[in-house]
Amino acid sequence: GVDFLTFFLDLHSIAGGATPASKSKDPDVLTSVEHQELVLLTCIEELSNFVAACRAVPVPQPWIGSAVMLAFDCRARLSRQAVLSSRKPGELARVYISDWKEAEFSTPTNHGLLGAKMQKDRQTTWSQYCGGVARLLYDCCLLYVSHFWRKPRSFALSLWDKDRLSEDDFIGCIFAPPKVVYEQQEVLRDATGGIVRSHRFHGK
Repeated sequence: GVDFLTFFLDLHSIAGGATPASKSKDPDVLTSVEHQELVLLTCIEELSNFVAACRAVPVPQPWIGSAVMLAFDCRARLSRQAVLSSRKPGELARVYISDWKEAEFSTPTNHGLLGAKMQKDRQTTWSQYCGGVARLLYDCCLLYVSHFWRKPRSFALSLWDKDRLSEDDFIGCIFAPPKVVYEQQEVLRDATGGIVRSHRFHGK
């Protein structure tokens, strides 16, 4: 869900030698954060239209095995003026539906020829499909609101003991306000809120 979308929007490391927008000195080029916001907003627009179209079809569709894919050009260096003057839904990101090998389109006539059980089964799977796409839309909206609508009030740093053969162990974390500091000591706390005073590492 949201974790996947965070990785999807990550522009910290761009292959191919392109200059990240965050390092560009051109004021007309969008920063990485602005690029992320517009990409996510475009995905929300595209998914909203797709969910509305799915719910408007007269009969359930047997789109078994089809996949929803989000895509955008992570190496693009977007012009601020061009985006503000001519941005349209789908220009910055695309929502694709792929893998139609086992899917088919159903019409009211074809649906009416099916037995009652088959009609019920298709209604169930179609409801699940629409619900899955709606959940993806919800996750996009949740990430957008939490990242771009609300002013950050704190950030968290967590420390983990990484293990190769077993589950990672949570050691502790700190919460701090988003302010500029050059050197500051913080208290590491465990999951119960207690102060972490020592920890024995087992992993490598």
